[in-house]
Amino acid sequence: MSIADRIAVLHEGWLRQCGRPEDVDQRPVRRSVTVLIGEMNFLAGRVARCETDGVRIDTDIGTVVAAAGPPAATPGASVTLLLRRRLCRWQASVRPASTALMAGR
Repeated sequence: MSIADRIAVLHEGWLRQCGRPEDVDQRPVRRSVTVLIGEMNFLAGRVARCETDGVRIDTDIGTVVAAAGPPAATPGASVTLLLRRRLCRWQASVRPASTALMAGR
């Protein structure tokens, strides 16, 4: 992907996504694209609230603050966090122990 200016992802004989490699990698349009492109962890959650520093998402492991949220994030909406270790930065904070601050793209 590092030398291509466009990439197409095929799955089960269907074109699932086509675009610049960084767009396909960082903004996959389907779960099947994320699995084919690279290692990914999925974490289900619900939008708690949207604030200036990010979107707070309640999950089974605590609250995650995602620096970049879905374009139309609304409180109460079910979401799936897609976590690529190489793109996450975990930061220590003075937040409650059940809150994780994650800077994403």
